[in-house]
Amino acid sequence: MTIREAGGAWQSRRGTGGPSCTDRSHADDVAVLRELAADVTANPVLALRATMVLMCVLGSSSSVVAREVGCSRRTVVTWRERFRVEGVDGLRDAPRQGRPVTLNPAVVVVRTLQPPGDGHSRWSTRRLAAELGISNVSVGAVWRQWGMRPEPEGRVALLTEPVLDATIVDVVGLLVSRSMVLFAVAVGEPRRRAGAAVGLGRAVSDRLSGVAGRGPSGDDPLPVEFLDGLEVLLREQGARRPSEARLLVQGDATACRWALEQAVVAAHVIPAHLAWERIVRLGCLIAGSDEDGAASVGALRAAITDHGDGGTFGWLRRADREPDPTSTATGS
Repeated sequence: MTIREAGGAWQSRRGTGGPSCTDRSHADDVAVLRELAADVTANPVLALRATMVLMCVLGSSSSVVAREVGCSRRTVVTWRERFRVEGVDGLRDAPRQGRPVTLNPAVVVVRTLQPPGDGHSRWSTRRLAAELGISNVSVGAVWRQWGMRPEPEGRVALLTEPVLDATIVDVVGLLVSRSMVLFAVAVGEPRRRAGAAVGLGRAVSDRLSGVAGRGPSGDDPLPVEFLDGLEVLLREQGARRPSEARLLVQGDATACRWALEQAVVAAHVIPAHLAWERIVRLGCLIAGSDEDGAASVGALRAAITDHGDGGTFGWLRRADREPDPTSTATGS
């Protein structure tokens, strides 16, 4: 998939429906679909359908979308066309009787990061669904919304471009600006720590989600100082512990191109249909189970908590850090 908007390719066919199919703008479609795709708790099935259509709107072909979400091409085309003609109503099922099943995505994410046991090497949607008492569709929806793919022994791959399938062992830096998000991590062989993994909880969403994407890249200076500082840190990281750094990027096309050209390490683009907050939270939760990573995640969480609302956020891990007393807290 590429990070681009389909432009004229997503135009409603005149004469194939009422006002919903001719009056909606491309921007309205994207906004509505993003909101529906993000709400995997209330309705994971609707979130999955919205994700499929959103990926089509952003330029992916039906075949690519089908491969990414694990369904047939015909299913993708069906929901894409229903949305084109009927709007949001076309993605919904008819009302059913009975109490709706509620889902806490954090429970699914955290359990996925633990080995399944019982002689199995990795999770499947049906195996995890049976353990948690939910549907396998709900499990699959959470995995897709969080951009994660289960690997053996409780490891996961992040569904960036290209896929990040190495284990994150430390958090090195985070920049959230109006034009882009840069998330620097170190990958390598983990050193498991006792106790639950350290995570960010909802701090990143509550404090930083309103910063990114609020204006064109021209309103925000390119973060040269952040990348320069990151380069210095990465040299010291290599001397301190054998590991390899990676840079995860999300932003508009100009910002992403600049970041990829400037990066001194391997870069991975976070696709436009994935919420960067979830990728950051997931990366921190993975790193938080490592001895070194737990301290970094605790320090990052403290910096986010202290950050004032609305402005650019930048954090780089201290090279001479001491163990962080906040790193005993947990969260996803």
